[in-house]
Amino acid sequence: MPIKNLTNKNLAFPEIGQIRKGAPKQGNKPGKDLPYFRVVFDEAETAAAATFRKVYGEKPVEINILLPFNELERVWEAWLEAYTAGRMVARADGEKFIYLLDTETGEVVVRNGVDVNTGQPRPYVEGQPVGYYTDKRGQRQPIYCKPVGRLKVVIPELRRLAYLTVLTTSIHDIANLDAQLNALQRVNGGRIAGIPLVLRRRPKKVSVPKPNGQRVRMTKYLLSIEADERWVRQAVAAMEAAARPALAVEDEAVGALPAGNDTTGDTTAGEDVLDGEFTPVETAAENAPNGDEAAPMGTETATNAAKSAPNSAESAPNGDEAETQPERPYDPETLQMRIRGLVQYWASRGVTEDVDGKKGVLVKLLETTFNGSKPARYALSAYLLGKGKESTKAWTPAETQAMWRWFAPTKDEESGEWLPDPQAVQEAVKAYHAALEAQGQQAIPF
Repeated sequence: MPIKNLTNKNLAFPEIGQIRKGAPKQGNKPGKDLPYFRVVFDEAETAAAATFRKVYGEKPVEINILLPFNELERVWEAWLEAYTAGRMVARADGEKFIYLLDTETGEVVVRNGVDVNTGQPRPYVEGQPVGYYTDKRGQRQPIYCKPVGRLKVVIPELRRLAYLTVLTTSIHDIANLDAQLNALQRVNGGRIAGIPLVLRRRPKKVSVPKPNGQRVRMTKYLLSIEADERWVRQAVAAMEAAARPALAVEDEAVGALPAGNDTTGDTTAGEDVLDGEFTPVETAAENAPNGDEAAPMGTETATNAAKSAPNSAESAPNGDEAETQPERPYDPETLQMRIRGLVQYWASRGVTEDVDGKKGVLVKLLETTFNGSKPARYALSAYLLGKGKESTKAWTPAETQAMWRWFAPTKDEESGEWLPDPQAVQEAVKAYHAALEAQGQQAIPF
């Protein structure tokens, strides 16, 4: 059983260092703004520090990063905070205090956004001191809140599920990062975990206050996050494909798919395949012995498979409406079921075309997905298609066609490079981990 409010509060990886913008403090003064990142690792992280320096050098201006979670609040936070002697005495969100300490008595007066005495929120007033301290000359000095932004990032080259915290006290950085993170999340269907990103320093003229109250424009090296160019190409290709009418325009390189109104042959099992989404019927895994492998090809017709699938209101329990189709990206079990259903569909269509060219493209895309790891590709293939299907050489034409339909490659007109559906890439990574977990193994690094 968990200890309430202790062991069931959150998900987290260890922090192994910080990424800062400025030079170290000089006394009570903040360090000078630098045109590059100052990356500081914890004392025990000598190996990680050495790997980082080997890849990026001593003065990096760009760092490859990943975000470990989809929820923004788990990777990004920005507050108004005040400190004295290394201790936080106040935190506010701009409207109310989240935490406040009485600097005279040391007592907490606001906890979790509520005044401990009144039980009500305590308003935050911009420019109002949140406490006082005595300086070296014995004079009483006010303490004010300042903006602090923290972004937790994973550096892929370190091969560690551990994060570094990007720190900034610039309102310009905070506004910039917040807008960019929200835009990335919006364009990628609410997902930000795993997107290959680049953290950069970019010079920009900004208005800053002088001690006399006047303002002056100065060049500051602001933080910026941009998606990796290869991911952007894939995302753009996916958005363009999604904007086209479903299957209205055939891509010759992808291969012809049957039109939705094709009445030749048995199309019952293909109805879900032809609606413009990757939604093959959910039959093969259900009819497989113990749910391990798809039923042998030819033992059940596509029509019978469709009839046995729970797709109609008549088959729904208690006469309820049929369950809605799950949205992509699919979880590993759903992906496996739909891939095998799609294999059965293509087998029922009698796919006999030469698919070696498609196999070559799929091998390249899968190895790119797993950074060239053949063991990862083999594990995924066996998980989706069954034992003995680790190598593409063992794939039947129907299996190749099913994998091609799932990965939905499109060809970049400028580079000639094949690009996969980004959602398929996400599904592939998840399915790979599920495959190894089912075997009681640890993931092979890729």
